[in-house]
Amino acid sequence: MVDKIQKLRIGIFISDPDRYLGKKIDFKVLASKLRSLPNVVTVQVRTDLADEKGLDFLSRTFREKKLKRFVIAAAAPWLHEELWGNRLEKAGLNRYLLATADLTGLECSTGKRKKQATLQAVEIITAAARRAAYLEKITREEIKPSAQVLVIGAGLAGLSAAKELAGRGYRVSLIEESGAVGGITKDLTGLYEDLPSLYAGDRLQPAALIETLKNEIERDRRIDLFLSTRIIKIRGQVGDFTAELTGPDGKRSVIFGAIVVAGGMKAVSPLPSLKLKESTPVILLSKAGHRINSLTAGKNTVSKIAFLMDVGKEQGVVTTGAVLNQALRARKAEREVTVLCKNIRVAAPGLEKLYREARENGIFFVKYRKTPKIEAVNGSVSVSVRDELMGEELRSNYDLLVVAEDYIAGDEALRKILRLKGDQENFLQEDNVWLYPNESSRRGIFITGACREPMTVSQVFEESAATAGAVDELLGEKTIAFDLATATIDEDKCVFCLTCYRVCPHGAIEMDFTRNVARVSEIACRACGICAAECPARAIQLRHYTDDQLAAEVGSPPQLLIFACEQSGVRAAAAAAELGWKFPPGTMMVRLPCAGKIDSALILNSLQKGAEKILILGCHRENCHYLQGSTRADKRVEEIKRRLQEAGLDPERVVLANLISKDGAKFRKYVEGCSV
Repeated sequence: MVDKIQKLRIGIFISDPDRYLGKKIDFKVLASKLRSLPNVVTVQVRTDLADEKGLDFLSRTFREKKLKRFVIAAAAPWLHEELWGNRLEKAGLNRYLLATADLTGLECSTGKRKKQATLQAVEIITAAARRAAYLEKITREEIKPSAQVLVIGAGLAGLSAAKELAGRGYRVSLIEESGAVGGITKDLTGLYEDLPSLYAGDRLQPAALIETLKNEIERDRRIDLFLSTRIIKIRGQVGDFTAELTGPDGKRSVIFGAIVVAGGMKAVSPLPSLKLKESTPVILLSKAGHRINSLTAGKNTVSKIAFLMDVGKEQGVVTTGAVLNQALRARKAEREVTVLCKNIRVAAPGLEKLYREARENGIFFVKYRKTPKIEAVNGSVSVSVRDELMGEELRSNYDLLVVAEDYIAGDEALRKILRLKGDQENFLQEDNVWLYPNESSRRGIFITGACREPMTVSQVFEESAATAGAVDELLGEKTIAFDLATATIDEDKCVFCLTCYRVCPHGAIEMDFTRNVARVSEIACRACGICAAECPARAIQLRHYTDDQLAAEVGSPPQLLIFACEQSGVRAAAAAAELGWKFPPGTMMVRLPCAGKIDSALILNSLQKGAEKILILGCHRENCHYLQGSTRADKRVEEIKRRLQEAGLDPERVVLANLISKDGAKFRKYVEGCSV
């Protein structure tokens, strides 16, 4: 590898705003050693690099010294990286020519310990300088997105989202596969009472609510409603999606800046699993509204009613709200009411109040684990169940048994068309905190309403408004700007194996079937590096974390080499330092955008060059900023361990661990557990 340090003018700046580092290291010795590096033309220690005076000093030094590459060393430098990058650009330089050196966790004392900490700092900054030599300019681009938005699904969520978007000035195409609006909501008669007051009457029924929204949609010239229409294909990326639609007037292609998916959910009857059929004494919850409404305080054959929830899996707030509403109506009609459930979930507006009201009105709640045994007996039903709270076996006859349905994702075909990952139950949003409340795995495609997860009517309205706000944040500036610090594919090396297409969690890889090569959509790429690590032909590089840059930084590795995700491991190191913990000697930490960027070649080469142990630190799987990074890293490390074992080497020389950004104690535990 050519030593590119010798060809560049490099400036090194050490930031010590609270004089924290000055207590740990000898700056004179440090500066002397760093100035001896080839083509390092200046080494400066400053306490003001985070304020205007220090930033002005940076700008002057950049110009006067004619610097080509820059290294800024600090404790937790990621805190000010954006600030320094902006100053570089203000000086007419490229922010991606800056490398940072993290001096977190150095030894602190005098004498030998201070000397040792100084040598650690020299090694860390020298590694950053080696990496800086391989940095390249990365430019920024922008596009003018389409201001038209596609809303898929004309249920309650789709209708309200379309109305909100039109209110923000967007042209909206609202498509519905069936021949009518309303989705599942229009059939949920009497199940909800917590409707928004902006629609006259807090107790407005769902069917009337849908009709009100439909009339508003039809009067709004910014909204085009297409019934019996579905999406069959999608091309392009955020700002420039081309959707192929088919409907009564045939096929047509339309360009949209963003897509809002509001496809709803489907109810599934649990009666077959109970070996029951709908009959006079057994009905489904979705059909119970008319029956409950018909009850009066006078003579009626129905005197005892049971509501059965949680058959199979535990049900959520949608079912809880419906059951509590119906149960209260029956109780106010002077019926004896029992609710059988595994748990009552009330984490939605108004449900805790509704539950307390039910208890105060004399509704019985029986908590069970094992599904109750139910038998038909002379026009009624007999229910046998073990009450887990009382520890007793209960048996009772009921004149009416209302069984709550399960709700599942409504459209698996749509998920595949949009190339969305979905969660374990095939709802369209992955179970990842960084996507909440309305993002999907693909930039520019938003998810709202019950296709994300079952939710109450009031939640649907809140989420629709939030989703419209998110769309406006994306498209409202009339341009979308993005850096090209993304993955890039060498078409001469690409073997068209589709690996990158399959593993990209953000749908940023597009296939050119004319030339048989893969291409990266820069505007959609999140720069996680998963595709680069997985590519079997090594045809993909991540521009700001190339193989050469990482290899230069690693150099001749110490005994313990740490590859840390910048979202978790790097920040956890700072948290550990705040607790007073220090890096043990012979340890080096290399920052990665995601644990998913670590590849087999980098690990094996590092072991070959002298690293005794390699520790890879990433986010927890469900907390990964790039959705699949930790999962991919885990599989890759398992494969590396298998290969090491086959070669007669200790597979435990490579360790993968997961943690969150604030968990300094766990960071310390993992590092000390790997120390050699």
